Amino acid sequence: MDGSPSNTRDFSSPGSGLARSAAAGAVAAVVGAILWMIFVQVTGYEVGIVAVGIGFLVGQAMAATAGTSTQLPPIGAVLAVIGCLLGQILTDAHFFGEAVGLGTARALQEMVSDLNLGWDVFTTGFSVIDLLFWAIAGYEGYKLTARAVAERQVARTAPPQPPVADYFPPAGPAAETSSGA
Repeated sequence: MDGSPSNTRDFSSPGSGLARSAAAGAVAAVVGAILWMIFVQVTGYEVGIVAVGIGFLVGQAMAATAGTSTQLPPIGAVLAVIGCLLGQILTDAHFFGEAVGLGTARALQEMVSDLNLGWDVFTTGFSVIDLLFWAIAGYEGYKLTARAVAERQVARTAPPQPPVADYFPPAGPAAETSSGA
């Protein structure tokens, strides 16, 4: 970076960082959902606490890219819940595929091509406790993003710190002559 205005981040406008952070959160939601499906394929267990991990992943991605927009925390919450929903669908496709002798990708294709089948598979694999984990994931997505936005807003409004040289007077012979000694 050469320090020119075109190469520096601008966190000063109210909407700054909105698209970048939302995109990072969406990618994290998809990655988290895929990781959840892989976890289920490897272990054979669907563990709801993994949904909280998706919320954490979305929140961290958005926090790392957040600007100062106050719209980001609710977006983080929504993306975390969408990631959980996608993860739930992928894990349901895995279990459905196992039950009928199809691979996960083929089972997902069947669920998408026949939405009634997809809905039946989803509702069969869904439980009320899933909502609790999704809510916690949404809270994590919100909280982590909100914390980063608040820190950026404070940094934007904080008075600039004087250079270190202003704290320490010059030492040596020049300092003695300038002080009148």
